[in-house]
Order: sequence, then C-alpha cells, then structure tokens
Amino acid sequence: MTVRLAQSGDLPLLGAVEASAALLFLGTPMAFAINDPLTPVDTLATAMARQTLWVAANANDAPLGFLIAEPVGAWLHIVGISVAAEAQRHGHGTALLAAIIDAAPRLNCTCLSLTTDREIAWNAPLYGRHGFVELAQSTAPFWLLAILLREASMGFNPARRCAMFRPL
Repeated sequence: MTVRLAQSGDLPLLGAVEASAALLFLGTPMAFAINDPLTPVDTLATAMARQTLWVAANANDAPLGFLIAEPVGAWLHIVGISVAAEAQRHGHGTALLAAIIDAAPRLNCTCLSLTTDREIAWNAPLYGRHGFVELAQSTAPFWLLAILLREASMGFNPARRCAMFRPL
C-alpha cells in the first residue's frame, strides 16, 4: 500500500470506495449515513487541484481509501476519510492521517480539525490515539461550529458529534 496525492484517474473510482466504506456504519447509530450522497466528483477535483486529496492505493495503484481536506485559514479541516470495506483494519486510515500530518505544514497549516462521532470506535477514539483532542464548543472556531450545525440538520445526533483538532 502506498499513500499519494490523488490523480485525475482516481476521481471516478473514489465513489465506490466511499460507498464501500460507509457499510461499516451498519448496525451503529450512524447507519442512516449509508444513504448519504457521495462526495461529488467536482469537489474531489477541487481538492485534488489544491493538493488536499490523498489516496491509499494497492500494489496495482488502485485506490483503497482516500482522505479529503479543506484549508480554512491556518487550519486544515479533514472533510472525510474513507477506506473500502475489504481494506479496513489494515492501516490505510492511519497512513492517510500520517500523510496529512506530514503535508499540513507545507500547506501553511498549523492545525488539523475534523468533526466526528464521539463514541464509535473508529471515530473520536481512533483520532484521539493520533493526537486529536476534542474542542469545547466555547473554544471552537465559528466555521467549525457551523459544520456541526449543518451535520445536525442532516440527521447526525448533536449529542454524539464533536469537533476535534490536532496542533502541528
């Protein structure tokens, strides 16, 4: 497995990765998210152009996972991480996190952020093991609170959602 910046040929393949990754939520309080729309290809293309879309690829260079991020001032916000069901629990997500941690300073970012579920094992607990800490709503930037509000409007339980950050 290698992690690299996404290439244009990856873009049409990432929807299948994302759909497969969502299956992990079956049987959890976030099972409803399985039916969420996939990340639009134009959104992926924008992230690819700004070099904030990474791919975990197999030996044949086919995508098994991806991480998409968006710069917000000095922050680099992780919009999502998806790893195909058959590739989960093999270090692909960890490798994608390592790639963004390594790249953020080159993108003039001093902090990473994300929103996630507090309780699902491969969400906040996993990110905590990688140096992310929960942000109190009183200290979170406005734009991050706006993301949490948007997620609540999409059906995510606000009591389970949190914003996390990792200084670099």
